[in-house]
Amino acid sequence: MGQVNRFIQGVEDIYELLDQTAKPCVAVLGSFNSGKSTLVNGLLGAEVSPVGVVPTTNCLVAFDYGHIFRASYTGVKQNLPFQNMDQLRSFLGSGLKTPAGRVSIEHISPLLKKCRLLDTPGIDGARDAGLLAEQAAIEADQVIYLFHQRGMEDFNRLFLYKLADIWKKKDINKLSFWLNCNHGLCDGSSLETTRTILREIFLSPVRCYTINTHDPASVEAVNLFLQVELARDTCRRAYGRLKKLDHELPGRISKVVRIKEETAFLSEFWRVQETSRVILETGKLLQSLPAVAGELEHTLRTANLANLGAGHKRPEGHIYRPKTTSMKENKKRLLALTADLLAEKTTEGLIDLPAVEIIAREIQSERFSAAAWGGFSTGKTTFFNALLKEDILPAADGPTTTAVTRITYGPEKKATVHFPLQITLNTCEQVGEKVGIYREQLQALERWLAPGNDAVASVECADGGFFRLLDRQEVLKRIQRVKAHFAAGAFARTAANSSRIPGVFRLISQKANKRNPFLDQVRVTFKDAWSSEFNLSEQSGREQFRKVLGPENAFRIEQVVVEHPSEFLRLADFLDTPGLDWIQKYHYPKTSGLIRQSDAYLVFFNGKHILNQMDRQNFQTLFLPQSDASFQTLTARERGKYFFIINFADALGLAEREAVCNFMRRNLGPPNGKYAPASGAPNIFLISALKALSGEDAHSMGSLLKALEEGIFKYRATDFYLDKIAALLGILDEASLRAAKAYLERNASGSVKVKLRKVQETLRDYRSKLKEIRSSVSPAKPP
Repeated sequence: MGQVNRFIQGVEDIYELLDQTAKPCVAVLGSFNSGKSTLVNGLLGAEVSPVGVVPTTNCLVAFDYGHIFRASYTGVKQNLPFQNMDQLRSFLGSGLKTPAGRVSIEHISPLLKKCRLLDTPGIDGARDAGLLAEQAAIEADQVIYLFHQRGMEDFNRLFLYKLADIWKKKDINKLSFWLNCNHGLCDGSSLETTRTILREIFLSPVRCYTINTHDPASVEAVNLFLQVELARDTCRRAYGRLKKLDHELPGRISKVVRIKEETAFLSEFWRVQETSRVILETGKLLQSLPAVAGELEHTLRTANLANLGAGHKRPEGHIYRPKTTSMKENKKRLLALTADLLAEKTTEGLIDLPAVEIIAREIQSERFSAAAWGGFSTGKTTFFNALLKEDILPAADGPTTTAVTRITYGPEKKATVHFPLQITLNTCEQVGEKVGIYREQLQALERWLAPGNDAVASVECADGGFFRLLDRQEVLKRIQRVKAHFAAGAFARTAANSSRIPGVFRLISQKANKRNPFLDQVRVTFKDAWSSEFNLSEQSGREQFRKVLGPENAFRIEQVVVEHPSEFLRLADFLDTPGLDWIQKYHYPKTSGLIRQSDAYLVFFNGKHILNQMDRQNFQTLFLPQSDASFQTLTARERGKYFFIINFADALGLAEREAVCNFMRRNLGPPNGKYAPASGAPNIFLISALKALSGEDAHSMGSLLKALEEGIFKYRATDFYLDKIAALLGILDEASLRAAKAYLERNASGSVKVKLRKVQETLRDYRSKLKEIRSSVSPAKPP
């Protein structure tokens, strides 16, 4: 915890610069006996809030920093001061029979120098306890919400909908939820169910961890979490003040040097020096935030494992039950229901039809995606040809996928190649401590700018960080100078006397590069952005399509879209990507971004040279950017998105297959090399894409596709459809309220009331249908 503790300690000096009356308020909310007061006592390091198995906090208890103990109660009809802690405990334990008022306590605690802490009655306590909790949420800048070990139940769910409404204009990252595992071994099922429902309530991911308030180490993890959150906010709040002080420093220094009296000079000089130190230290602290966040996340994950009983072996993902219908069926049923709602005459004027239309469009247009990742020649493209059951995409031993190719469902077999209006190419690359030439980029530029090629409208070159318009001939001359500058051996000596410079180039030092003018970036604007369409049902169309995808267009193509009537493409779009270990990195930024945005990752390896060093580096860089992260440190939900595919399995014997799988499991483990199977085994599939294409290996391919469908359903589609169902239920609830209000109006006639009763019956029918669909989407639905 070195980074975290240094960060927290480093922020101490900044607190002095801020207005202490504007400290953030942290409210601890949750059901009674969920451990709120125990947690507050642990954070304060003293037994101040009363603790018991029945509700013991019957008012808001506000803690602030004070050098000596002070406490008072402010209620509707009385104000009471307390002389000592015993009087306060007696009052809190038995002085209030119903929840009301507020106790204010000044207490010596380091945490209270940084925030005000608010302990609250249980939301499910007597009478007005929920109202006091809502009041605390309105007042709070940050909320720590505790659940019982069993997770969320209906009362919590209803209150959290109110909290979501209260928090609409606040930062959702200031909410954190904690499952209190203080009643023995927790199997994790309640945690996953709670996370699912929280996602439905807040319509976005929220942070949900575990805690054991009986374990001091677990409470300390929450303390560190809170301290980091407060320190981060302090840095942000102090930014304006520090910026102003930084601007004032030159003037203050000028005044200091004019002070002649030694004591005054040293005193003021020390103040200036101290201010400078704080400003510099704050800059360092802000730069350390990513590392601090990574270390803290690792600590919380470790605490989760301890609280959930990591040694308790259970089948991975047992929380989820098999779905009763497919994604396609759920989509069809929801679209049919929205169509019925839009056409419903009985509820006309009561249902928000524009909102229903928006939801229907979102359901209709939503596409899930699975991206292929891996080195070139790992069989990614052959796999997609096998998926389509025909040889459409170009595949070879070397790199063939020049741009990201989206494979999607369509009634006809066709491909569309998109050519952008503008392209920016780098001419040189960093190779270790030296600089090399991008030969392919320069060759492409020469082709585009060659005499007779009128497709280019303009060309610009980077100069001092800005692009400057140049004519073609000037750019071609600069390209020649760059090639001459990098020409190797004897070619360098003859370069000045020859117009023909061969493709043999060297690496040069950074220093040598600075002494010579050369192109850094070139931006080419074409006359048009256009697309070419190819009919893949005909052989001639396929041949033309493959020709366009040749290496000469590697930089010219922006994206390829292939449409095909394969039934499996109704499930999701697939992305075929250039090999990440290909020397040519032009498409890497876009490729990596699209892969990260996908709902599932198909990670390809060649069974004969499995998980080499470059594979590991690329995998770590793309998916696990934290230095200490590993596949096993991911949550079960995150792990479920990965499908590790070992291709060319037909070239391996049985013993070799087992050895390859074990090697994968070990090397996807933590950085210390220790592997714990119970922590979550990766999804590994051995296939032969080539044999699957020829129909000889249908079983392995079918197992992979089945697992992929289930994975997308669990980790992406479920959330999407539950969100839409929740939104539709909300629309129906609003319509029901409108109908109920109209029914209760005094001037409503008997016939109107009969019609409104019919409306309520219709709305109930739609609600029932939606809940039935919700049950098929996820049995872990809210009550």
